[in-house]
Amino acid sequence: MRREAAQTEGAPLRLAALGTSPVNGGGVKRRRLVTIAFTLFGLVCAVAAADVANPPDMTRARNLSPEVVDKNGVLLRAYLTKDGYWRIKTTVRDVSPRYLALLKAYEDRRFDDHHGVDPLAMGRAALQYASAGHVVSGGSTLTMQVARLLEPRPRGIGDCRPASRARRDAS
Repeated sequence: MRREAAQTEGAPLRLAALGTSPVNGGGVKRRRLVTIAFTLFGLVCAVAAADVANPPDMTRARNLSPEVVDKNGVLLRAYLTKDGYWRIKTTVRDVSPRYLALLKAYEDRRFDDHHGVDPLAMGRAALQYASAGHVVSGGSTLTMQVARLLEPRPRGIGDCRPASRARRDAS
């Protein structure tokens, strides 16, 4: 570290080694930014750890509709679950690629570009709410909608639980 001394007549010796001098680019601002960055990183890690420690209740996802199939496994009839919903086990191969493309185009245009939360959509929805004074459009993604279906709760502005549960694997 380079030390520079500024000596004026009758003034004490000042060292720029601690990063408080304008000579080195204003070290106080840099330390403040580093502190804020580490604080935000710590908060993100704490929220992620809390989410991992308290996983969502997946029994709703496992509670499938009773099915009647033929001897070849072809579905003949399905019944509602005990809570009155249709939940038929389905994989991506069972659904038309065209339907999946239409679903993503209509519900979550940037589905392939985010990992569960779309900051652009959230920002757009916040700006629309601020300018109109009421909800004009939402910012939820398909992943957030699935999270909300798994954990139904009263909804409202500022409810971030679906966003915190909306994590997808990068693979």
